[in-house]
Amino acid sequence: MLRFAMLLFRCFPHGGLQTDFRRILEECIRRGHDVTVFCGSWEGPLPEGARVRQVSCKCLSNHRSALCFQEKVSGLLREENFDLVLGFNRMAGLDLYFAADSCFAAGHRGWFGQIFNPRERIFRRMEKAVFDPRSATRILALTQGQKEQYQDCYGTQDERFILIPPGISRACRRPEEEEIIHAARQQIRREFHIPPHARLLVEIGSSFQTKGVDRNILAMPTLPADVHFLVAGREKSSRFRKLAESLNVLDRVHFAGPRDDVPTLLFAADGMVHPARREAAGNALAEAAAAGLPVLCTSVCGYAGIVRAAGGMVSEGEFRQSEWNRLLAEFLAGLEERRRQAVQYAGNADLFRRPEFVADEMERLCRS
Repeated sequence: MLRFAMLLFRCFPHGGLQTDFRRILEECIRRGHDVTVFCGSWEGPLPEGARVRQVSCKCLSNHRSALCFQEKVSGLLREENFDLVLGFNRMAGLDLYFAADSCFAAGHRGWFGQIFNPRERIFRRMEKAVFDPRSATRILALTQGQKEQYQDCYGTQDERFILIPPGISRACRRPEEEEIIHAARQQIRREFHIPPHARLLVEIGSSFQTKGVDRNILAMPTLPADVHFLVAGREKSSRFRKLAESLNVLDRVHFAGPRDDVPTLLFAADGMVHPARREAAGNALAEAAAAGLPVLCTSVCGYAGIVRAAGGMVSEGEFRQSEWNRLLAEFLAGLEERRRQAVQYAGNADLFRRPEFVADEMERLCRS
């Protein structure tokens, strides 16, 4: 049995990072390891066998709270003897970092913020503590592109990166029984008062601005009247509702809130549309691929390669709303053929091994 510490600033249901954290935690517990979780806040049920130590860090800003969390947890870790410390947020003192986020420094290259913006200074310093060549922290990277982005900013050594596979729930795997697909389509259309034969596009993920939900809403007036858009995720929707209302498409835009039945949403939809502004990987894209659902996404998504392999479409280059509108129309026109390719891909793809892979690496690092 090994003793692990896992660090996460905020744990709540439905977030992509939080879902990965829970699955890795559960896999380590299943293997009989002793796991202590240090977190700033915890929402939702506690996995059986895990100990949670909540570290209160109530500051006036998110970056000050993150720094406070780092400093308090560092003190607590010195009091105990863990075999490995795995962090899900960038901070000093980690043996292993799960790189769920895109490189902060790459998106904030201007000198003004580095000097005068305390938020940038703190987050850069915490990121550098992980990726600086003088650091010993190993990094679990989601994609090759993400690894290269960090190396471009920090010169991090190749040997410190460990590329990990996707790890979505096997519940997202497309069922062989068409009756399950048909039942999901009927259920979701009834719940949101969508006509039975309407074409339904979905987007799934928290942080609507980052995921580009507004971009999909802006495209709705250009699409046929039988196309509906449903977005699910943990986010306040009032601003996006107002946008849909101003464009006279609120009757075709549906806000589902956070959901525990993501597979049902995927089986019910005709396509996924994901015009993200930033997306280190994109678990929702892998979930769609496993469900045999055609996808249209932006090229910033780390899992754009999975989308292409599954017969989906990727918007290349700098985002332009007019080009996204055009691609959406093209995507809808070729939906039947793209669905055929997506179903074929879903039958052969292995997108489920991340928790087991990460637990293997944690054990290997302890042995070495």
